[in-house]
Formats: sequence, C-alpha cells, structure tokens
Amino acid sequence: MYNHIINIYTKSFYFICYMITYKKGFYKCFSFNYEIIILNYNHYNQIKIRSMKGVKGYMRVILKMIIVDDEPRHRKGLVNLIGKLRPNYEINQFKNGNEALEYLNKNKVDIIITDVKMPIMDGISFVKKHKENEKSAKIIILSGYANFEYAQNAISLGAFDYILKPVDEEIISEMLIKVEKSIYEEEEQRKREEQLLESLKSKMQVYSEWEFNKWIKGEVKKENLLEVKKYLAEDGQGWIIITKISDDIDENKEEILNDIKDVITEKLRCYGNVISFYLRDNEKMLIAAIKRNDNNFYEVEFQQLNEIVDYIKSEYCINIAIGVSSKCNSIYEDARRCFDEAVDALKLRFYFKNSKIMSFSDKKQIRKKSVIISYKDEERFNELICKQDKIEATNLVNNILSKFMECGYSEPNELKNYIIRLIINSTKEVENFMTSETYTEITTNIINTINLSKDIVELKRNCNLIIIKIISVLERWKSNKSRVIFDKYLKYIQDNYMYDISLESVSEKFHFNSSYFSAMFKERAGMNFVKYLLKLRIQKSCELLLNSDKKVYEISALVGYNDVKYFNRVFKNEMNVSPDEYRRLNSLNKRGAM
Repeated sequence: MYNHIINIYTKSFYFICYMITYKKGFYKCFSFNYEIIILNYNHYNQIKIRSMKGVKGYMRVILKMIIVDDEPRHRKGLVNLIGKLRPNYEINQFKNGNEALEYLNKNKVDIIITDVKMPIMDGISFVKKHKENEKSAKIIILSGYANFEYAQNAISLGAFDYILKPVDEEIISEMLIKVEKSIYEEEEQRKREEQLLESLKSKMQVYSEWEFNKWIKGEVKKENLLEVKKYLAEDGQGWIIITKISDDIDENKEEILNDIKDVITEKLRCYGNVISFYLRDNEKMLIAAIKRNDNNFYEVEFQQLNEIVDYIKSEYCINIAIGVSSKCNSIYEDARRCFDEAVDALKLRFYFKNSKIMSFSDKKQIRKKSVIISYKDEERFNELICKQDKIEATNLVNNILSKFMECGYSEPNELKNYIIRLIINSTKEVENFMTSETYTEITTNIINTINLSKDIVELKRNCNLIIIKIISVLERWKSNKSRVIFDKYLKYIQDNYMYDISLESVSEKFHFNSSYFSAMFKERAGMNFVKYLLKLRIQKSCELLLNSDKKVYEISALVGYNDVKYFNRVFKNEMNVSPDEYRRLNSLNKRGAM
C-alpha cells in the first residue's frame, strides 16, 4: 500500500499540480504519506487529497539542481531519471568539483548530488569549499560501498544525505521526497521568522510613533525621551517641518503614505538627524523633526523643500504643502512650540494659496486675538438680505472679510465660523418662506460650503454664491405668497392663542412689516388677524365648556383672557349666550338626545 501511494504521488501528482499553477511558480504540496484520489482534471479542475499524516503547504515548483560526477554514463543516467520523476526541475551537470564551484559562484541552486571519488576535486573537498561560502543547497552524496567512510565524513561536514550506488528509481524518488520536505520546512521556517521580524518591526514602529506623538504634543518630559534620542542623538538646535497632504488617496493608501514619509525623511537627512511620523489624529499631517547646528537653514532648505513638493507631485500626482517653524535652541524641549509654529505657518496658505511652503519666521503670521465686527455691519447685512439687495450684501461681506485681514491674518476657522453665523442669522428671514426640511438643508449647505473653502478667494466666491441663492429663494417665495408661509403663521397662532399675542408681535416674529402681514393675513384667512384670534379663542373655550368641569374663570385664563368679565362679554357677543348658559343649554341637548 505504501509503495502504491508513493507511485501515485511521484508520477501523477506533480505533473497535474504543475499544469495547474506552473505560471506562478508555486503549487500546493501535500508531502509524504498521503492517500491521494485524483479526480478527472479536465472535468473537475481539482485534486482531492485525503491526509494520513505529513505536512501541507506551498512549495516552489521549479527547484534547481546540479549533478557532479566524473563518469558520463552515471551522470547522464541520473539526469534522465530525475528528469523523468521531476520534469519541472532545472538540472545542470558537471564532471568535477571545480567546474561545479565556478557555476555555484554565480548561480544559486537548491539541490546538489555529487559523487565522492572524482579527479581534480573530490566530493569531500567540494562539500568543504561549498560550505565555506555558506551556501544553503542540500547536498546528497553518491557513494559506493567501498567509499562509505567518505560519505559519513561528508555528512559530518554538512551534507544532507547520502545514497549508495547503484541507484534505482525508487531510491531516488524517496530521496527527492525527503529533500523536498526539508526544503519546504526550511522555507516555511524562514517565512515565519520573516513574518515575526516584520511584526516586531511594525509593533516597534507603532510604539515609536506613539512616543513621537506624545513628545510633539509636549506630553513627555525631556528625561523620558528615549525613543527620540535613538534618532536625534544629543540635543541641539532644530526645526519642526509639517507636510500636509492636500489630496485624498484612494488606492494603496498605506503604501503611498509610507513612500512619502521615506522620500521626505531621506531628502532632509542631509541637513541633520531626522524623525518623521504621522499625527495620530490626522494621517495627512507628516511631522519631520530636524536636529542640526547650521544657521544657514532657510535659504538652502527652502530650495530643498520646493524640490520635495515638485517630486511628490510628479511621482504620486499628490499635492502637498509644507509649514516650517522658527529655529529653536533645544529640539528636545521646544518641540511643542515649534510644532504649533509649523501648524500656524501652514494656516497661512489659506491667504496665500499659490505658496506651497510657508514659514513661521515670515512677517506674515496668524493673529491670535479675535477681531470684533461692528454690530451695525451685522444689522446692515440682515437688512440688505430682507431688501433682496444682492450687490450691496455681497459688497458688505467682502468689506467684512477685508476688516478681518487689516490687523493681520485671522485663524481661518475663526473667520469661517464668523461668516457662518453672519449668514445663518440673516436666513431667519428666509426660514419663514419654506418648510423646516428645506431650511435645514440650506443651512447645512451653508456650513459645509464655507468650511470646505480652501482659501480666502474661494471663501469670498462661496459667500457671494450663498447670498445670491438666499435672496433668490426669498424673492421666489415672497412673489408666490406660498401657502407654506401662511400655514406657518396659522400654526404659530394656534399654538400660542392662550398668550398675549398681537398682529405686531407675530409680524415681528416672522420678520415682516405689520401692514404687509395684516394685508396678507386677511387675504389668506378671509378675515383680519384680530377677528381670527377672537374666533379661535371662543372655539377653544366652547370645547372646554362642553368637555371639562373647569370654572368659567379658569377657562377664561386658559384661552388668553385674564379678565373674566371681559371674556363673558366677548363670548356673549359671539355666541349670543353667556358661557354658563352655553354649557347648560348644551348639557340639556345632550340629555334630550339620550
């Protein structure tokens, strides 16, 4: 049974697997002592194998072998036999050890089969010379019975195994299975070691970047900067450079981010020791800390930084911007300050979109104090929106933006937040002319559009477009006198009839002129505001009289009349009976109906 399994394995299994996956150079290897059931290859395109014991995994299909033997007949016979058993092998042959060593100096092989007794250089010397070069090939010694001690000596020198002459197909087949199993196991072990090493490197990198992030945020004391000191050595003057990746990376993101980091680190290394890492909370911000003692940094470095920007653009089609801090005397202690300076330098690009490199040492700096805009400007803007004056409204916003820049360059987010508040406050006029869903959509669009403005020019353009859109909505809804607007008025009155509301208070609530509001209300409701409110209150009081046990004075207060006598008079004028009589008459009617 054992030999039968081996025969199937050696004669059929290799050939079929080789046909399936030969282009990739790997096949699925089920090695040693397997029960193999081979299904129809053309129909099923698979091999079904049931394991008894052994190893599984992937192994290279194309193994390289050399055969060294001074006897041509033996040498060629062995080449033909192995070629028959393993048609996928690359086999070269040599007649002595010298020729084989010359070949091995230039080529790597997996298996060497060598005779012991040969002229010029025998098998033992050949094995010694080969092992001196630390080659990893598996060496199989061919030995006659008379040379058995030589074979044992070769094994002690590091040969893998020996075969006694004469050889036959079964012996060679078993030897090949054994050596292939060993090669596979060594390759698997090497892969595991490489994976472990990569895992350790990855974990060490994660830990180092975590420490670097703490350092740059000022969360680590100088005496605890072990990871930083590994890279920057002793303390000294230095700078923090931040590279901001402006574009989104859709494919191979991690690989490209690592490439960019490596490129920038390498190009900056000529100026001193460098640490490069991405911010934990923003992977588009690459931090480079440089420690050097050269005062001629900026005029030389800016040229280098421009080359970096151009290289990243040409190589990866990605735009980057670079912010440079001022020089500090202690890169260890001043890293946090330099980091903040580099961040501020980058913010200046909002005002200078064509500049790819910004330095904190420039005269242009981000102003830390807030600019207070005149309340009159805000009132004026709201008034212009109400008047639907697009030109004056856009001019006013441009003037406000100019005021922000007169005393320096404001924090871009501060500027954006102010503009958002200004515009949204003005949209209260528009809110009354649309559904709440539409209004929410418009305000959300305002916030997103302003926040996504990449520079001051784009911010001005977006402000102008938003103003035009708001006024267009206002014009459209006012001209149509939409039912939606009137429904909002009625709902407000129906929800607040019990309070002290008036035509003036409601028109003010909805930002309308009271005369305009009165005329529009009468047109839509078929009666004036006062009459509508009175009828609504009387209707609600009638419901309470019929459906509750509350006293008349309580009902009077609940429908908006604090003076019960006045309520009685108004009720009688409308219903021709007093509240008590209304309740009594309707109670009698109910009993009569029963």
